[in-house]
Amino acid sequence: MEGPQARRYFDVNSAVGYAILLMCGCATGAPRGASSTSGSCSALQGSWEGTLPIYREEAKQSATREEVTLRLAFAGDQPKVFLVDRGSWMEAKPGKFVARCLGPSAVVDAIDSASDSDGTWVETWVLAVTVRDAQELAVRWTRMVNNVDLPLTNPSSKFSYQAVGTLQRKATADASAARGLAFLE
Repeated sequence: MEGPQARRYFDVNSAVGYAILLMCGCATGAPRGASSTSGSCSALQGSWEGTLPIYREEAKQSATREEVTLRLAFAGDQPKVFLVDRGSWMEAKPGKFVARCLGPSAVVDAIDSASDSDGTWVETWVLAVTVRDAQELAVRWTRMVNNVDLPLTNPSSKFSYQAVGTLQRKATADASAARGLAFLE
């Protein structure tokens, strides 16, 4: 086609193409409401506690069974992690933990560094959790330490250990936390 008919054909096709492009752009940019798979930590609200067996990376396991007693507390999207040390609860890495949540699951982690008599250390904690039911949280806890200034020949130079098990919801959690689990039922 040539002349006025060609221009009209081109103009109609261009208009249709632009309309399709505009509709696709609007559809993909549309806001989405919250769902059970949103980034909110609402399913984890409250306090969860339990004692977990520790597994060390070293091939030679100690004859003594080692355990860690943990509490994971959520108020909003800010997690706090506590552990029992010498018979008392203490907050681990105050203010350092962050959470990435998706529905009933989360990754809660912290990394920090400081110096002590061995020199500089870098320590990482990661808790991967998922809600099993309204009262139980499955958890995998990993702790990794790098004592940067110690020689590799020193067993404390680099080490890690982990614990796997479940934490129980504590009765002090408010009733709204249980309602946040409604989508699981």
